[in-house]
Amino acid sequence: MGRLIVAAVIQWSSVYGSTEFRQMILVAVSVTDQSGFGVSGLSASAFRVRVQVDERSSFLASLDNFVEHGSGYEGSGKYSFAISPGPQGELFERDELIIYITVRGSGGQGQTVAIARHTVEGGPEDL
Repeated sequence: MGRLIVAAVIQWSSVYGSTEFRQMILVAVSVTDQSGFGVSGLSASAFRVRVQVDERSSFLASLDNFVEHGSGYEGSGKYSFAISPGPQGELFERDELIIYITVRGSGGQGQTVAIARHTVEGGPEDL
């Protein structure tokens, strides 16, 4: 199996109509092959996302609103989706989470790790 190069950016988000930012996390993922070409045509089932909530426990997240972005000149291999702590409007219990992302597809596999950090320490006076 070949190697896929996976990079991700995490952004806290909210459910439409809500200001509660612990309901959903938006994940943007870039998937390229070893030559740097974007890998297109992956489905949501090619992505596995695990959320680590503390030093001993994690859970496999479900993906919502899966979208493949870009084509043509700007290239392919860009995906986004949302993850949430549960189907009933639960909230993430911590404001800092470790997110593991594994991608399998197009004859390859790759993974990355990112952090979802909700709180911002300091303010303009600290700049």
